[in-house]
Amino acid sequence: MADLEDLIETVKSRTAEVKVVGIEGVQIDDVGELLSRLMELGEFQLLDGAMVLGRGHVDFAIFEAARSMESGENVSQSLAMEILVKASCTTQISEAIELMGVREDSESLVMVGVKVTEEQLQEALALTGGRRSERPFEVEKDNRERVKGRLALSEPVEVSLLERIALSGVR
Repeated sequence: MADLEDLIETVKSRTAEVKVVGIEGVQIDDVGELLSRLMELGEFQLLDGAMVLGRGHVDFAIFEAARSMESGENVSQSLAMEILVKASCTTQISEAIELMGVREDSESLVMVGVKVTEEQLQEALALTGGRRSERPFEVEKDNRERVKGRLALSEPVEVSLLERIALSGVR
């Protein structure tokens, strides 16, 4: 029982290290350049806002990523990448990037920063050309259907999504 309690406490502390910001009005000319500049600032991950089904989607992915890092079930070396992998309901990094990663045509983003300061977060936000917004966390019919199709989810979509995130690490 002590091992489980230790795991829970460690996961809680890891999730507390993560900052999440919704961004809209982004202007991305070169994804590779943007990601390189973000890496210079700290540990960041960008999710295409059109593929996010609410704050719970991101929060649960963060929790599961932290849990898998702590238990050694991770597929990535960084918590930020593990969050993208979990949010994408996959175990393949390349597939996660294809499904939910930032693109030149992304109009909104969810930015995840791990162990970053508010100043680093502001600098990262400026690199996207966008502004803070809760809009990427709003679940609308269009993005609900898009996520359902791209992640092959069933109804009810939100429940199916959480189940798939939880089961994505089961081997």
